Amino acid sequence: MKIELHRITIRELVDGYVDDAEAGVRGYGGRLDIRPPYQREFVYGEKERNAVISTVMKGFPLNVMYWARNLDGTFEVMDGQQRTISLCRYANGDFSWGELDMGAKFFHRQPEDVQRKFFDYELMVYFCEGEPSEKIDWFKIYDPSRRRRGDGTLAPLPEGDQLGGDVVPEVPERDERIGVGAPLQGVRREVLQPA
Repeated sequence: MKIELHRITIRELVDGYVDDAEAGVRGYGGRLDIRPPYQREFVYGEKERNAVISTVMKGFPLNVMYWARNLDGTFEVMDGQQRTISLCRYANGDFSWGELDMGAKFFHRQPEDVQRKFFDYELMVYFCEGEPSEKIDWFKIYDPSRRRRGDGTLAPLPEGDQLGGDVVPEVPERDERIGVGAPLQGVRREVLQPA
């Protein structure tokens, strides 16, 4: 698999952000599928979501993200969906944030310099491209939503976890955007099925 590191500003990430039942969750000028079918729904609570914004506002490094590059030049988030949606929703004005000394404010109510600092923050994103089997292998190894046992096998999903069972939608066997077949769609069902 070919993996290249890119620096993407939050301004670039949130460009064209849409969270719509029909259009899906998209950003990066409409070229990034933020919640592809194999990803779980947004599960971050207020504490986790605010921690992402605090990390950015303090200029601390945010964990790297991984995007799969499709043959048509679009991308899909392989790792970093929760952080990505937190950033997009904050910039969109979906929730307020603030440190104790500042008080919580919606993004559009923040001073211009704070907005600029947020938008100019650079995310470290690895663009990944390769054969479908390579992407599946990568996803099996690096899927952050699952705990691994000491022997490296995946631990069973907690009772009621939304990733298990038939929650993942059926998808077509072939995805024209990526050519050979859907590299990651349906992976959760195969790999993450409770033991």
